[in-house]
Amino acid sequence: MEDVIVESQWERKEFLHAQRRAVRFSYVDFVIFGIILVGLVVLQYFFWLGVAFAVFLVAYYLVLPITRWNVGVGVEEPRRTIVNDEGISIESSSLSVKLVWSRFKKSTETSEFYFLISKKGNSTTIIRKRTFASDYDQARFRAFLLDHTNAQLRTNRQLDDLIT
Repeated sequence: MEDVIVESQWERKEFLHAQRRAVRFSYVDFVIFGIILVGLVVLQYFFWLGVAFAVFLVAYYLVLPITRWNVGVGVEEPRRTIVNDEGISIESSSLSVKLVWSRFKKSTETSEFYFLISKKGNSTTIIRKRTFASDYDQARFRAFLLDHTNAQLRTNRQLDDLIT
């Protein structure tokens, strides 16, 4: 299949929105939160642990995306993303990254974005849907995700029919 090329540039508001949408909490996080909540409400224990956990959640959800925007290399620059059978290449004037498909544990889709989650779970590559030049490019991108990642995509017959 031929390369899919996406030209884009992040705006601060959209970048922060995407970063916050990329936050995923595991079942373990919810269990810990539930234990702390029960301890706070019912048993009146773990008060400072609960406060620390709340501060962590606020920092992780609100502060970390702002930090990524402020210190991330090439975040504000126009970028070119090339997707093919080898992986994903992201290039800007100060950044050049090649990500092989084996790096990604899974990919998911929302109404606005595609998220490619790394196997270590510490990074997410985000592709905005509105940046595809055509529905055909987006359909081919979806095909790459289906072929190379554990893809959890929304049903979209219109796009899927373009490449079958």
